[in-house]
Order: sequence, then C-alpha cells, then structure tokens
Amino acid sequence: MERRQVTLKEKLKAHYDNRNFQPQETSANKVGVAFYWFMTISLLFESLLILIPTLFKDNTTVKLLCQVLVFVALVECNACWFLTYKDVSNYVRKTFIEKYFTRTQETPPGWRSCPSCQLDAPPRSHHCKLCGKCILKRDHHCFFTGSCIGFYNQRYFIIFCVHMIWSNAFALYLQLTYLNEAMPIFSNYFVNYLPGINVLLYFWGNIPIGMVLIVIHSYFCIFCLGAGIFFFVWQMMIVSCGQTSFEAWKNVNPYGKSVLDNFRSVFGPLKFCWLMLFFPVPFDLSEDGIKWEIQPKSVKGH
Repeated sequence: MERRQVTLKEKLKAHYDNRNFQPQETSANKVGVAFYWFMTISLLFESLLILIPTLFKDNTTVKLLCQVLVFVALVECNACWFLTYKDVSNYVRKTFIEKYFTRTQETPPGWRSCPSCQLDAPPRSHHCKLCGKCILKRDHHCFFTGSCIGFYNQRYFIIFCVHMIWSNAFALYLQLTYLNEAMPIFSNYFVNYLPGINVLLYFWGNIPIGMVLIVIHSYFCIFCLGAGIFFFVWQMMIVSCGQTSFEAWKNVNPYGKSVLDNFRSVFGPLKFCWLMLFFPVPFDLSEDGIKWEIQPKSVKGH
C-alpha cells in the first residue's frame, strides 16, 4: 500500500498545533541568580571574618557598627531580591479581560491577542519568552532575580538597586582599605591590582593568593556598583516620565501624567513610600496594571 504524502499545509498545521508554550530555561538566568548569591555569601564572610576584624581590631565601636551595617545590607538586599523575584502578581490572566469587558469574544481595543499565552493581554503588557508569560506593564527581564520587572515589583527592583549601590560601595571601601594597607595603590604595588597581572604575580610568588582573591572580588563589586547605579538612574528617568523601558526605546509616552502621579503609580502613596527604603512592605497602588488611560496630549503621537 502506497503511503500518502503529507502536504505542506498539513505540516504547518501540525507544527502550529504542537507548539511548546513552556518557558525555556536559559543559562543566563541560572548564572545571574548564582552570581547574586555568590556575591551575597562571599561578601558576608569576607567582611565579617577578614576585612572588619583586621581593619578595626583596635576600635570595638567602629567594628561593631560595621558588622551591623553588613547585616543591614544582607537583610535589605535579600528582602528586596525576594520581593522582586516573586513576580507572579505580574502574570496576565484570563480573568483580567472579564473585569472590564464582559461577554465579549473579541480582543478589546488597545489589547492584543498573545499566541503564546493564548489569551488577550492588556495595554503595556508584553510576553516574556524566558518566563513564558505575558507581564503586566513589562519593563525588562532581570537575570539577577530570574524574573520580569513589571507593574507589581518595579518598586522593589528600584529599592533593590538602592541597596545594591550603598552595600557594594561599603564593601568596596573595606576591600580597598584592606588592600591599600598591604599594597599601597599609589605606589609600585599598583600593578598588583591590574587584571591578569596579579594572577601571574601569584604564580611567581610575589603576591599571596588571599590578596589576589580580594582584588578579583573588588572587580565584581565595581561591576555590581556600576550596574546598580545604571539601573537606578534609568528607572528614575522612565518612572518620572511615566514610561516603561520598551516605551522609552520606542520614544512614545501615551500614558505619562505629572511627575508626582507617575511616581505614585509605581510606589503608591508618596507620604509612605520612603519607608520602603527601610522596610520593603507593599502599599496599595492607585492602578491595577490592566486599565490605562491615554493622555490627551499623547493621542496624536500614539
């Protein structure tokens, strides 16, 4: 019996029906999260067991103060990390459309039909291939947390950047002070700080392995400090304008309000939001991330 040849149309239909909608694991996510926890744990032990005891062995008060700052940084950074990591509230659900559009089979104006999630997604939401979900007011995917930054966790991400900045600056101060006592930076020992050169000097027996590791660790702190500053400044810019990163790159601003209203949309009541610097607790937001009103001045450009 002759086997029937499958047509191109049938092949395309089979491919469409058998699509994989599951999020695809990527090494970038795993490496980013692993790098964060490596830095957190290594800086904790390095600061408490080596840097602080050595630098302030004759000053108990300053030593205790620095130890307290280390634990504050640990608690604040990890609290904001977990709140940023937990992005389930940002996921678009089928019930969202029923909240504003009942008994409709059509995609509402301003919404879009997502073929991957197989649901209608509200304005400003975008599909993330890494998360496998449509994200409310999606800004970007953060590899350090392995999650998307969107409507409900953007505020925690910004506070996370603040704590990343001061904690890495503090760690860098301790590292450079410790290294400078043994190898003054502005001297012939400067070559000991150059990437690659210090490793060669270790193999030649000119520098202890402990010093090499702390120098390399300081490179990582500089990277984290720079990343924290960049993301904090960028987030402040787009929040003040009422934009997401996607909208800023496209140079559109259809939903921007006044600067204060834009900050309220992200952080909640301004009279309480400063408390998030010390206690990253959630405050009710004035919007739900589903319904967005286009501002009159932006209608033409949009």
